[in-house]
Amino acid sequence: RGEICEVVLSVILTEFILKNRLNERGWFITKGLIVNDKYNSCSDYLTEIDLTLFTPKMVYIFECKSYKGSKVLRNKGSLFVKSGAKELFKLDVFEQNRKHSLALLKYLVPYLTNKSSPNKLVKMVMFDFSIGEYEDLRDDKYKKIFPLLNDRTDLRLFDTYSIKDDVWNMRGIRSVVDELNSSLSLKTEDHLNYVKSLRRDSK
Repeated sequence: RGEICEVVLSVILTEFILKNRLNERGWFITKGLIVNDKYNSCSDYLTEIDLTLFTPKMVYIFECKSYKGSKVLRNKGSLFVKSGAKELFKLDVFEQNRKHSLALLKYLVPYLTNKSSPNKLVKMVMFDFSIGEYEDLRDDKYKKIFPLLNDRTDLRLFDTYSIKDDVWNMRGIRSVVDELNSSLSLKTEDHLNYVKSLRRDSK
């Protein structure tokens, strides 16, 4: 289901990019990007980012979720699935996305063209494609910081895009993403082993 969720989002964003000819301005997406801890060669940390949209003004990092049933978002972005009268905690999606953002930013920072820009460099987003509804009980602050989108949501995410400054060198961004993707097959196996080790340690 997670893979389907990512494909649906990829189609939505690709159609938006092509319809508005944003590919001519350097917009592009990548799915399943695996990054490690760039500045710690001794770390075995690896993380897979569901989908990333790269633009000259902002990098959008999407966390795709596809849990069945009625769901609730609380706190900054803690996901619960309802089971009768109970709510079962699944994961902190906000924290997961924050870690993804920090890991990826270490690779992208050298390609900043406007380091004095007050605009944020990365936008964290959650995307849902699933059976069942979400009840978003977070404060408005976190709904804005970490918006929840689905396949029926208008892409108002980009409403204020035009008033932002360009901050990224897209040629450089493209080159580093291509480099990360070139070692994807090797990293995929390492990432699976890393995730399995985390599950063993949590038992």
